[in-house]
Amino acid sequence: MIPIIIVWGHRINLYKLGWTARPCPRCRKVQAFECFDRAKQSHVYYIYGKEKSIGRVLVCDFCETGAGFSMGSKDEKALVVDSHWNRTKPLQELVNSTNPRLGQVPISDKPTRDELFALLESVNERSSPFKIDAGGGFGLGAVIGAPVLAVVGLLLSLIGFSTFDALGSSIAGFLAGIFVGGTIGAVKFKFDQSKALAQEILVASMDQKSLTLETLQRALKHYPRRLKYASAGLAQLSNL
Repeated sequence: MIPIIIVWGHRINLYKLGWTARPCPRCRKVQAFECFDRAKQSHVYYIYGKEKSIGRVLVCDFCETGAGFSMGSKDEKALVVDSHWNRTKPLQELVNSTNPRLGQVPISDKPTRDELFALLESVNERSSPFKIDAGGGFGLGAVIGAPVLAVVGLLLSLIGFSTFDALGSSIAGFLAGIFVGGTIGAVKFKFDQSKALAQEILVASMDQKSLTLETLQRALKHYPRRLKYASAGLAQLSNL
């Protein structure tokens, strides 16, 4: 009997809906949130069927922290979106059209310390190496480590520090090199990508929000805890 293998799965797509105003728990003030429809599309043998909306995703326009609402939930039903508002318009206009119960909200020319702290927290979370795929780091590390430890194993055998013969020591070293080199390569790749990602996010945020490097560095200095990955990104920028 020939086994039948069924290939199936799904993909998630995000579609822009517009904007809404709501309090950001991280910024500790009312912010504009960009809203997205989260749609799921299943496939069999990569033949995709009809998309189904499964929720809403909201992203704070300042700190860029995201939140998700499932379809039919209380928060999703209460959500009001303005598809015509944009960043050139006053925040109060968005409040009036999507969340008027908030009333008149205070508007400041400069970001508050809480907002800057929120942005740095968000950058730190999004650039964490533990959320980054190892990519080709494991493969590159294994390619380098395997032959190096194979040679080490051969040398150990020749000088009598191995219980295996020359061939066995080389093979053992080769296999160990794949694991050791791959692990080191994966870890290095993750942390290198983390620094690059933090730098990329910071540059984009500074450009969009008209922030200076000195402003973020001062905020980081006063932050009560250590933000390792955001700090590394700022250090990279200061060295450019």
